[in-house]
Amino acid sequence: MHTTAKYFIYSLFTGIGFLLLSCDNSKNKPAATKEKSGIVQDHSKITHRGGEKLKAFAKKEILTWKAYWDMDAFLKNYHAISGSEALSNAKELSSLAQKMKDSLKIPLLKTPDVLTRINILQNECLRLNDMAEITAITPEEVKYEVHHILDAFSALNAKINAVYTLRHLENELELDPDFTKVLQRDSLEKKDVKPVINHKKPTHTIRKIQKIIPKLKHKNHAFD
Repeated sequence: MHTTAKYFIYSLFTGIGFLLLSCDNSKNKPAATKEKSGIVQDHSKITHRGGEKLKAFAKKEILTWKAYWDMDAFLKNYHAISGSEALSNAKELSSLAQKMKDSLKIPLLKTPDVLTRINILQNECLRLNDMAEITAITPEEVKYEVHHILDAFSALNAKINAVYTLRHLENELELDPDFTKVLQRDSLEKKDVKPVINHKKPTHTIRKIQKIIPKLKHKNHAFD
């Protein structure tokens, strides 16, 4: 066979083989893209029951903490959000958590209990941000992480409320200094502790604080 004819036949078969290979790759490509995008294609809504909000007097005390209010406003969107939206906003959310932690300048809130809750919230936000890079992530995993973030923010609010409720009671009831120390140590259960109350106050105020103390103690130990 003539050399030119052989080259033509070789080129023809080579071209057909390349074309078949290209078609095969094209068929596989959409499947790979779909797998890679994963949760990005999930638009079902993640809903949350809500959580503890700041009391009015606590809000007044932290009005200058801008990063907290930025986080509060941003998280409102997460009470009804799709998985894809939750992941696409995760980077900004984790950035807000970092700013909130770095900008805390309120002396009354710079305690181990409050800082622990901020750290928990930040860690949950970072975990959600990491999920955005995982191709095998599932909608359920994203849903649970969104719930963890909102629960962590609720726990932070509960702690802030407890701190300022105690301050509010101190100011309102004019507690004896020795009794105030007892409250702050959560030591009322000790039998040898005998708090001293300003007896000029009517007895109903004493009953009022006795009812509130267990609630404060419960909130102070929540998520410890």
